[in-house]
Amino acid sequence: HKRVGDGDTGLNTGGMGAYSPAPLFTSDLEQQVVDLVLKPTLEGMRAEGNPYIGVLYMGLMITDEGPKVVEYNCRFGDPECQVLMPMIDEDLLPLLFQAAEGHILQDNVALKQGYTCTVVMASKGYPEAFEKGFAITGIECVPDNVVVFHSGTRLHDGKLQTNGGRVLCVTSTAQSLHASIASAYQGASIIRFSNAYFRMDIGQKGLKRLADNG
Repeated sequence: HKRVGDGDTGLNTGGMGAYSPAPLFTSDLEQQVVDLVLKPTLEGMRAEGNPYIGVLYMGLMITDEGPKVVEYNCRFGDPECQVLMPMIDEDLLPLLFQAAEGHILQDNVALKQGYTCTVVMASKGYPEAFEKGFAITGIECVPDNVVVFHSGTRLHDGKLQTNGGRVLCVTSTAQSLHASIASAYQGASIIRFSNAYFRMDIGQKGLKRLADNG
């Protein structure tokens, strides 16, 4: 959800929300990505004498001709990371420590069942001019299955304030995509700050694809 407005309208942003897993990403498409993108990438780096250990983020665009690589990053994407972290069903720290030492002792990561959705709460005017310094309230009142990731915030005289364009990522986990979307928006509706703005259609493409697939 890169565009700032509902229906993918307006200017490009760093990301206004995400959901996982994406119904678009079928097992067949996953295998295609592994064969056409992932394996050649890793094998190419090994052949050049630069084997990679760590987080390799591949930004993909799925076209009628198959998956196309938009970008690589040696970090998690944002806000994609916010929907991935709650689904990890083990301690992430040992994996990060092993990667930092240059070796990882396992070949998979245990994941929970279910869905996650994150809604970015931004400052009105983002990604262009926006104001900062507004008080943020309500975070402590969000439902138990909602986690709020801070992005553009600061503590000023002991009080939480806005300090950026993308302010918070309100992330929910649930057993269905519909429920995770509903909980994320419930959390976003509880949190308050002046000039708060968020898209109202995060995850709708996923729901449509699930409905189309029966």
